[in-house]
Amino acid sequence: GFWWTVLAAGLPCCCLSAFMCRSCCCVDYFEDVLKENERLDKLNVADRTIVFHGKVLPGTGKCVCSWPGKYESAWDALVAGSRTGDISAAVVFLPPGSIHFGRHDAIPKGEKLQGRCWCVPLYGEQKPWGCRWWTN
Repeated sequence: GFWWTVLAAGLPCCCLSAFMCRSCCCVDYFEDVLKENERLDKLNVADRTIVFHGKVLPGTGKCVCSWPGKYESAWDALVAGSRTGDISAAVVFLPPGSIHFGRHDAIPKGEKLQGRCWCVPLYGEQKPWGCRWWTN
């Protein structure tokens, strides 16, 4: 029975060692897969989010500079057209919870404008949605 003892004790040890080694190697792989999926999810959310940083595009002719909330149904068309370069849109929309919402930036002293932040020259007073969008 020597071979039977070696098989009974050695086989589980070999299997356990192989499983542990594979698990250690796979952890790095799974972490990489998770990080890549997280990156792709963030890109998907950025594509579908209501946050919009408009920009004026040269050569597009007309430019949308303001967007009343009552025309909510056409917002998606404006954003899609701006992202493809068909529409120039200088509209910025930052809903609560977005990264720049409620953030304020100080006015540089060289501007010689009144107020602690850009809200004052833009709106006449500090606003809860902030003015960081102006400096970005």
